[in-house]
Amino acid sequence: MKLLYDILASMLKIGHIKNLILDDPVLRIICNQASRRSIGAYLIGGFIRDALLGKNPKDADLMFTGEGNAELIGKLICEKFGSTLVKFEKHMVVFRITVEDRQVDLADLYDKTISEDQVRRDFTINSLAVDVGSFVQIPNPDISDILDVNDGLSDLQNGIIRINSKEVIADDPLRIVRMFRFEKQLGFDIDVSSLNAIDDNIDKLADVSGERVRDELFQVLSHPKAYNTIEKMNNAGVLAEIFPDVEKMRGVTQNEYHHLDVLDHTMSAINQFETVVEFQDPITSLYRDELTGIINDGFVPNRSRASLMKLALLFHDIGKPETRAIREDGKVTFIGHDKLGLKIIKPYLDYLHLSNREVHYIISLVEGHLRPGFINLDSPALSKAIFRFFDRFNDIGVDLVLFSIADRLAAQGEMVDDAVNEQHNQISSILLDAYFNKNKLLVRPTELANGDDLMRELSLQAGKRIGILLKVIKEGQASGEVSTYDDAIEYAKNFMKDNE
Repeated sequence: MKLLYDILASMLKIGHIKNLILDDPVLRIICNQASRRSIGAYLIGGFIRDALLGKNPKDADLMFTGEGNAELIGKLICEKFGSTLVKFEKHMVVFRITVEDRQVDLADLYDKTISEDQVRRDFTINSLAVDVGSFVQIPNPDISDILDVNDGLSDLQNGIIRINSKEVIADDPLRIVRMFRFEKQLGFDIDVSSLNAIDDNIDKLADVSGERVRDELFQVLSHPKAYNTIEKMNNAGVLAEIFPDVEKMRGVTQNEYHHLDVLDHTMSAINQFETVVEFQDPITSLYRDELTGIINDGFVPNRSRASLMKLALLFHDIGKPETRAIREDGKVTFIGHDKLGLKIIKPYLDYLHLSNREVHYIISLVEGHLRPGFINLDSPALSKAIFRFFDRFNDIGVDLVLFSIADRLAAQGEMVDDAVNEQHNQISSILLDAYFNKNKLLVRPTELANGDDLMRELSLQAGKRIGILLKVIKEGQASGEVSTYDDAIEYAKNFMKDNE
């Protein structure tokens, strides 16, 4: 045992915990106030885990002996820092202090011991604790000063995610998703027995609120290399439990443009996307900085467009199982799968309580994922087609190009040769060039005539027709047929004559 402790002590940053406590004004005051009142105070959970790994965690959880002490200490801290004490319930009554950009959660042990609290927590590595009052008084704290009831130190050293017991999943099934989140965030491996425990409780995920599932899921999706974990969640049946229609894609064979069934293609597309957004290829690397800024942006905090695109990729072919048909010549088709997919995914997006802008974003990606491939490079109206594409999808058009590249790379059936891939590369290149280099010409042409001009010059009344004509004029600008005010009016007049 001594040898094990020596090894752990040499790898884990024991003294770092003490330094963090003493350097943190909030934790230092909590420690002092608790000691002055002979209140036992224990720092527990993610703060200890991350500090032992050499990180500098901001948020902290503390448990206090007795009843009412968490609120007492919380009020003292709030008075000192001008903060507000917020009371809420998770599995217990918790008092939260927010100081600048960090949160400190305080709770009472009541008649429990700290050991009893430790074993009820989710994972062994999240059950580690220190008695802050005594810990900061130790000149050189070592491994024996860490309170460890379930070999969490060993698991932390060996990079293992292990549940404390099967009961912790039954108590909160969201821990199934959280297990995979920690695996990805920490780069650890999930213990086999913990994976096996999923089966007994996976059906209980349906009882978890969508908001909680969303927050855990997006912490996985937000990782730049989420694919492996998403695949593991898929194999463990987690995705099927959250999104039942995903499982329906399994085993659905496709046409000769695909080498994988629908579900494997979907997973491959997510994998390909994570490579695409490294922007190392000749097409996207030209706009690396701009594209990086776009995909790292988001509509709400902590959910980037890149993470939303991965969710959209999970859904993009979800309409294929119900639209699969075999023609008389034996060819497999999925006509209308993009439209049906929108109906299927809307309840899932509602369940996750995504913002309206996020819902619109994902729906646009699923609806439009085939559009880049429909652009005809040989058409004399190519410029108009480019304008129409961006007019339909606006700024999402760039995201759709990246989305489409990943989709194409994940479809490499026998009918996909170098010519097919090169054609798609050319389309992607032309669309990105239009957006970044020819925006005022092909994407958002400068307005030459407005609605009032059209009504006056063409004796028209206000209505939908005006909007149509304004768009027609901009198409003419994109194609080079319209460059002046007079051109615009004449172009609109001719369009009206041709479409009477």
